[in-house]
Amino acid sequence: PILFDPAINSSSVQCINFYQVIFLAGVKMAFHMDTCKRIGFALANNSFLLTCVDSTIEFAHGLVASRLSKCDARFEMNCETCRWLGWKAVCDVFIRTKRFRTFYDAASDHFKKLVIGERQRKTRLALVQRALRELNPKRLLDEKES
Repeated sequence: PILFDPAINSSSVQCINFYQVIFLAGVKMAFHMDTCKRIGFALANNSFLLTCVDSTIEFAHGLVASRLSKCDARFEMNCETCRWLGWKAVCDVFIRTKRFRTFYDAASDHFKKLVIGERQRKTRLALVQRALRELNPKRLLDEKES
């Protein structure tokens, strides 16, 4: 709850934290896809992977909301905001690697279908840029190969 507690985190910090959590999950996913031979079947099935990502984002939103409610706090972000931030994070991971371009294309198409207002988009993109500066994705993803 400490990453999302509204008593100590502004709504913008909560958004940054959620984006970063999903970004790190995306990094783990990319490494797992790269090293696990048994996942070959899934790599050929982008719809399966997209469902996994969507389920993970929804689960993360529900888990944070549930845990905060046990602490008498309320999660300020709705599921739509979390979904937008989560899909943006996954796209930001996979655009940085050439190995899974077809998955990135599918994820990007999915992300583009999430409609938000221009003002919200600009605000969220500014938060994403701040989150990326804090994460240093080049170090996490070893972008030399990209």
